[in-house]
This record gives sequence, structure tokens and C-alpha cells, in this order.
Amino acid sequence: MRRLMTSSILLALALAGCPQPEPEQDAGPKDDAAAGHDAAVPDAWQAAALGATCAESAECDSANCLKLWGVGSGYCSKACTGDTDCNFGDGQQYTCLRWNAPINRVCTRTCNDSATCGSNGSCTYAVATELGPKNLCFMLEGLRCDSQADCATGACTYWYSGAEIVTYCDTSANAGQIAPGATCDPALGKATPCRNNQDCASGQSCNTYWSTCYPDPDHSCQAGTWACAQEGKCLAFCAADDDCPTDMLCAKASIQVNMGTTDPVDDVLTAYGYCFPIGGSRSSCTKESDCSVSTESCIAYQSIGGTFQQVCRTDASGSQPAGSVCADVPSTDAVEPEAICQANYCLVSHCSTICSTGADCSGSPDAQCLNFQLNAYGQNGKLCVPGKACVKDADCSATDHCQMLVYQGGTGGTCLPPNGTVAYGAACDTYARTKEQKACYAAADCTVLGVGWTCDDGHHCKAPRNILCETENGCLSDGKCSTLCAQDGDCTISGTAMHCAGMHTAVDGKGTPDPADDTDALLKICQPNVGSQTTCTKNADCTAGEVCMENLALDGSSTWKCMTERVTAADVGAACGVVGNNSVYCKSYFCDFENGDGKTDQGTCAARCVDTTDCPSPLTCQDFKPWAHLATTFKLCRTAAAGAP
Repeated sequence: MRRLMTSSILLALALAGCPQPEPEQDAGPKDDAAAGHDAAVPDAWQAAALGATCAESAECDSANCLKLWGVGSGYCSKACTGDTDCNFGDGQQYTCLRWNAPINRVCTRTCNDSATCGSNGSCTYAVATELGPKNLCFMLEGLRCDSQADCATGACTYWYSGAEIVTYCDTSANAGQIAPGATCDPALGKATPCRNNQDCASGQSCNTYWSTCYPDPDHSCQAGTWACAQEGKCLAFCAADDDCPTDMLCAKASIQVNMGTTDPVDDVLTAYGYCFPIGGSRSSCTKESDCSVSTESCIAYQSIGGTFQQVCRTDASGSQPAGSVCADVPSTDAVEPEAICQANYCLVSHCSTICSTGADCSGSPDAQCLNFQLNAYGQNGKLCVPGKACVKDADCSATDHCQMLVYQGGTGGTCLPPNGTVAYGAACDTYARTKEQKACYAAADCTVLGVGWTCDDGHHCKAPRNILCETENGCLSDGKCSTLCAQDGDCTISGTAMHCAGMHTAVDGKGTPDPADDTDALLKICQPNVGSQTTCTKNADCTAGEVCMENLALDGSSTWKCMTERVTAADVGAACGVVGNNSVYCKSYFCDFENGDGKTDQGTCAARCVDTTDCPSPLTCQDFKPWAHLATTFKLCRTAAAGAP
């Protein structure tokens, strides 16, 4: 496993050097007297006891050296029929677990946290076993490293336990072979989906457990498959600048770890050091023009000591200047490839630069200089945003639309080309963006979603522009395109009563994984104003053909009013979202994607309620928390397995 990831760990187990748990006849002697050792073996040699560290099965009295996932260090174990067979008397806790057939149950070291595993272990959370999720010790006796220099053999790579990143010397055949600072191909490091090796590029193989292409060892950096930077150089782990090649510095990074659960509230950030390419003058800068050398750009990074730095760095070979396309552009049907930006920031599909004011932004006299979070520690910096500031389409030129923009400190809009071709007020596919979660290997894989769908550079289906709104994310739950506004007068459209309403949006400025400490900002967007508009607490308060819906005012205050139900839609309790590649909507406008079925693209139609008598069986009236960053809850008719609020 060579990925930085935040999902629960579900892995297979390997027995190092021992295809069967029972002792083999030639696996090694149990004691000197019976062994008949040859002269090359010291007389003082003794087989290791149960629980002792081992590298191969021949070292163990039991002839079983257990290595989790075939890497790290092992410990002597044995076959078992129950936990009572696993009292090794070494102070560790063991569980009798069955792994790969035809292997029988094996005594496996379990843990509550990494301290339980001792100083040379890491507790790996929520590993799938026959007895349900278990926390297992991944052992690293004599293998820990801070940098590649600490490894006499093998590669200084990492283990992600679900709670921490630990670095160790991987001496297995799967270890990466490209040294820190050496040339690598970043395209091979992209985790693209696969069914077999034919779906992968040359230099990659398909990991069928994860259904993902990874670079082969001779095309992989020693630090892991993640470590080939966009610049085409291998990054590496470090504890100080001296651990890095001369054109790199030791930077501090972090990932969000999930502690083996799906609850974001218990997530934490774990930090590590990695060598980051920073060649050139390294002079301090606050904007692009501070870099006097024409081949340098102002970039931001976090030093290993925790200091936020902005310095001038030599532009990477092949990197693109400000304003260049760096990702797929929503306003075209083409699939634009990813590109490297000189200043390291790709914003709204175009290369951006660090700035102090809008005057520092080249390429557009109307460009904005706004605060964005630049790293996981909540440190903000200013970046150039293309396009003129706007609150409604009328603020933009005839060829642009006011697109939603969320930044540190608020929300707003920026004038950019239309995202799709469906005009304000026209019918749209509410779940088009949800369908784009579908993985693909070629454009033909996406045709089941409709005409014009294609496969993008990231191996996900891309919707055609003729089903998308001109305003990005502008397709509301009523299936009509909306637009940004400042007041009701901005929402005038023939044939439909509309008003300017609020929409809660989270702005993360704290640098923690807990959504509860995020800041709330209110986007202003045109929404329908149809139906009797009488106040309600449940659907039964409304007349036939109406449902009870929340109305969020421009000041953030909330009221519930009766509005006309969605036509050609499903009843409460029916499946909704993407069902059989088709979009299914709800009469109530509420599709509960947290219904407990584990599907991210499908939910259950829900409805406002006061108690369970308001709900059709088998649904019950439960709390629902619509915004993770707000304490607000209200009651909906939901499935029994629905997620906690």
C-alpha cells in the first residue's frame, strides 16, 4: 500500500515466508539438539519464542513469522482455533483470526492505539476481518526512518494506519526504486481506475484489490507512488532541510486521518516532513513581481519548523505562466489536460499567482486578489482570481455569467464564461454532477448516462454542456437553472415566480478536519416562489399538491412554507438520485443521501415531519442535519438505517 488516503483501511494479510500456518518439515530447527546445524550456524543460536521479532519463518520456534501485508517486521505466531491459544505471555494482546484460504486461523496482534503495540509498532485501524473491523499492530522493529539516508537498504516510505503516518524502510520487492530528487513521470503516479493491466499505462500495473493503476517499483519514487511531484522530481521524507537534495527544502505537510470511523468529528490532522522542490534565490516575496529573476515565481510553503514562508522559486521545466489552462475547463466540451503552474496554484482551471492587491494580477484589469486557505493548517494567502467581481449576471459582459465563488472570508461571484448552455429558468439535470462520480476507462463507458457524455483526464465521466446550467452548480432541486442575485428584482423571469434567497456555504478557515468550526457564508441565489406560501411544519399542513419547504431569507433567517410539489417525481420513501444511470427526483425536493445504504449517488425521498405519524411506513421521523458546519437540525421522514444527525 503506497497511498496517502483518508478512508477506512480494508487490506489483505500475508504470511511472510510461510504459505501454510503449520510448521514445515524443512522450515528450521526447533532447538539445537534436534537441529543438526551445520558449522555456519553459531552454537548459541536459538529459535525465537512466540511474539518475538522475526524476519522469516525459519527464525521462529513455531516456524511462523507473521508479517501484516507482507511488509514491515514480523513476529513469531502460530495457528489457532480460538483466542485461548494465543496467550503468548509477552504482554501483547492477540486475537485468533482467519485470513487467506487455505490458511487456518492465526494468532494476530491487536491494539487499542499505537502505544498498545509498543515503541516499534503502529496501530492500524478498522481492518476488515471475519469478526468485523479489528485494529491490528503493524510492526516496524529496526525499520523506522526519518529520511532515505536512514535506510541502509530499501526505501524510506510510509504506512498510513488510519490515525498516523509512520515512515519505515521497506525492503520488499514492491519498494520504489527512484531516489529523492531524481526524474520521475508524474502521469504514472495518478491513481486511475482499472480492471486489469491492460487499463494501465506502460510502467503501471493494476492493483485489483483497489482497482487502481499504480507505477511499478522501477517507475516509483522511494517515498511511494504519491511522491512524484508535478515538476517530475521525486519527493522524499525528511526531518530537516539537510535530509533533502540541494534544490529542495524540508516542508511540513499533513493529511486528515479518520481514526477508523466515518464520523468526520473524530478526524484529526497528522503531520510529516517531505522534501519540496524549491530551487533558485529563495528570496522573500508577497507578490509575483517581487521575484526579479524572470525564471522564478512566488510560491508559498510551510517549513518543517511550522513557519509559513513565501519565497521566489525557480520555475519547473514545462510549467505554465499565470492565466494558462491547468485543468479541465467547465465552459468547453473538450477535456483539457492538467498542467503544472509556475506558482503552484491552479484556480478555476487557470494558473494563479500570489498577490497583495488586484493590481498584482496580470492578464486581466478586473482580476480580484482574494484570501484562500493555502495549506491544511488554516494559513491563508492571497491569490489572483480571473474575472471581474459580480453579484448578478448583469454585472458581467454579454459573453460572461456571474459564477459562484467561495473564498476565505466570504462568498461572491466572478465573471467567467458560461459553464453550460442551459439558460436561467430552463430545465436541467439536478444530478448531472452526481453522475460525474462514475469512473470510466474510455468515452464508451459514459454513454449509458446519455448522449454527449465523455471520459475526462481524471477517468470520470464528464457531462455535456447542453445539460448544464450557464451558472456553475446552478441546477436546483426543482430541476430549473438558477442564477446569483442581490435582491428579488434580479430574479425576474417570465412565467415563474422567483425571489432572491440565501444558501448556506461552509468556509474552512481553521485548518482542522472538524466541520463544526468552519465559518458560515451566505450565497444569494434565485429560487422559485410557487405555491400558497403558507407557513408549515409538515407536509400535512399544506394543500394537496404542495409540500413543506424551507425558505432561507437573505439575512439567514429560516421559515417553512408550502410550495408546489415537483411534478413527474417520486413519492416519499422511494429511491432517488442516480438510479440505474437515470436521475430520479422527489416530489418533496428532499433526497436523503445519508439513508444508510452506503451509496454516494443514491438516496431515499424524505419529507418534513413533526413525529412518526406524519411518515409513511417504514419511515420514521428523525433529526436531519443538512449542513455539517452548522448546529441546525430539522425533522424528516427517514429510513431506519439513516445516518445520525
